Amino acid sequence: MEKNKKSIRYSNLGIWGFILGISLLSIIIYLYLNISIEETDTYRQAAGLADTFYSKVSSSLYDDDILAQSGEFKYCVRSFKITNYPFTKEYREKYPTSVVTRDADGEYTYRPLEDYEDGEKDKNIREDSNIKSIEEPVYKIGYLSNGGRFGNSDPQSVDFPSGNITFRGFYEDGNISITQTDIPQNEFAENIANQFSRSLKSAYREIDQQTTGIKKLNFAYSFDPEARFIKQAVIEYDFMQNYISKMVIAGLIGLALIFIFAAASDYERAGEVGFYKGIIKYPLGIVFLAIGAWAAVFTAWTQLIYIDEFMDYRYIISYASMFLLMVTGSIAVIYFVYAIKSIYNEGFNSKVIKNSITYRILKGIKNLFMEKASNLSVNNEAFDSSYMRKYYLIIAGFIALGLVACLVVVYPYLSTVVFILWVCLVAAIFIYFRNHLFSIEEIRKVTENMSGGDYTYKISESNKFPAIRDNVNTISKNLNLAVENAVKSERLKTELITNVSHDLKTPLTSIINYSELITDENTDSKDIKDYAQIINEKSHKLKDIIEDLFEISKAASNNIELEYENLDLKSLVSQVVGEWEDKLEEKGLELLVSLPENPVIVNLDGTKTSRVLDNLFSNIEKYALDNTRVYIDLKVDKDIDLTIKNISKYQLNISPEELIERFTRGDSSRNTQGSGLGLSIASTLISAQGGKFFLEVDGDLFKTKIKFNKSEENKIL
Repeated sequence: MEKNKKSIRYSNLGIWGFILGISLLSIIIYLYLNISIEETDTYRQAAGLADTFYSKVSSSLYDDDILAQSGEFKYCVRSFKITNYPFTKEYREKYPTSVVTRDADGEYTYRPLEDYEDGEKDKNIREDSNIKSIEEPVYKIGYLSNGGRFGNSDPQSVDFPSGNITFRGFYEDGNISITQTDIPQNEFAENIANQFSRSLKSAYREIDQQTTGIKKLNFAYSFDPEARFIKQAVIEYDFMQNYISKMVIAGLIGLALIFIFAAASDYERAGEVGFYKGIIKYPLGIVFLAIGAWAAVFTAWTQLIYIDEFMDYRYIISYASMFLLMVTGSIAVIYFVYAIKSIYNEGFNSKVIKNSITYRILKGIKNLFMEKASNLSVNNEAFDSSYMRKYYLIIAGFIALGLVACLVVVYPYLSTVVFILWVCLVAAIFIYFRNHLFSIEEIRKVTENMSGGDYTYKISESNKFPAIRDNVNTISKNLNLAVENAVKSERLKTELITNVSHDLKTPLTSIINYSELITDENTDSKDIKDYAQIINEKSHKLKDIIEDLFEISKAASNNIELEYENLDLKSLVSQVVGEWEDKLEEKGLELLVSLPENPVIVNLDGTKTSRVLDNLFSNIEKYALDNTRVYIDLKVDKDIDLTIKNISKYQLNISPEELIERFTRGDSSRNTQGSGLGLSIASTLISAQGGKFFLEVDGDLFKTKIKFNKSEENKIL
């Protein structure tokens, strides 16, 4: 610890002191290397005026009032041009591959000939183009000068102040001739005049005769060699050629010392210093953005020396710029050196990588990937590590390609922004396609499980292929239902065998036992009569069961013979109620019957329908709770509905579907009379006649409903 305190490399104060010291040293080097412009270096002073003169001469070809504000640069230009030049014969011969159209405001639009040929259907091109009609030239003389101060004067005779550099001459069809020059007799003015002459000729040679129609120009230009704009151009050129180059050299020397300082620091010891902890927490992308922003600010700051109000303070501005550049540049160099060390020592666990924007985006993509994967209804093993590695390698490849493209193609100040936008675009595209890839993988896994016999898996609602999702889920649901029905059918078959065996065995056992008692010699005649009565009852019961079995067998094989007739269902219900009323009253069952006023004619088999009603009332007698009400309700609305409701004396812990199954009873102990085929036979006979048979169980309330469609045959009279 004592060693750390003595070394400036491992203390905040020492690091900042070194940065400030190097920054001041760079300014000293900058001052030492700076060479002021000598007054005798006239050629050097005039060298920076070429661009300025070219800009002013080019502007003088248009009526630019901005140049009239200072009055330092005076000009008078008289032009002789053809205003309808694109529609003249000369233009067609000189530019045969160009087609020009003219709108209502007189504005011209130039197109290649192939566009005209491809656009024959374009009315504007077809009817208002120079290829359609040739016009006689319309000549016009125009005068351009500083805000019109010279009016329509002849440029060759305009008076300019003495002591100015003056050029007069003519331009015709691309040829320039200078007829007069007035140049003060000093080397500086002569060098300036040479610069202006070259700029003048360059600007006039670039006149676009095709679009302007200019044939001739008569011109005169004049300016004071001591004008402010000349001094400003000289200072700008001098700064770019002298001060900037010296600033770069001084800056590189200072940054090289900072680099050595940072490189010589031990990585682990530096990581304990607050300065390094503070700078390394900023993401690499943010640092690049900060550098780009600072470069823009620095460029704007240095432009202050070209503004008139700040021209006299250009040295102070340059020193301040140098100092700020060195301080921020030093921090950036230390950051990058430490970042390289961090990556070298810690690899992908480096804070530089983990704090980077790219890493955070990729991590967000990964988290979103895993979140989506965990929400899928398939096993996560479908997305193994190799699958994910390939996915991330592809993303990394596209990002690396974008980085290279940004460094090579994009303008430096915009490269960081473009790269971030590229990363976001790649992430968005891969998230979109990733979801589709996950959806395909999910479908594959679900169908794989289905092929293995597991139909419990379903494709999630977030799957990107809804049509396939719905179809596969429907198949899975139907297969699962089919399996459940198959299992249920097997269970019912087992129960059917058990129930049939029990129901057949019970009366048969009674018949055998009592027949044995009759054959017993010790039995008197009175007992024999009772035994014979029991044998007769059990025989009839056995006969009924066998008949019901035959009835069910016929129904199962669609072998029921039906004799349809126009049957009054209201009368049939009343008749059956009358037949069962006494038996039901013996058990205290009160019948509440609700029938329509008019007959209800239904095309049915009377015998089979009567059998259905007998079975239902037989069930009521056996299973209805004593001293309760029974509701019989016949209604005709959209359909013909017969509803029978009663309270069960047994707890109904089975479903309505199971109650309809064969040999199923409301009492699971099977102590009551009956075969358990009544409801099954009733349901079968109603279905055979085109009706619908329903059972509903609500607690102890047992409801039977029979429904027939109302048609031409089934109607109310």
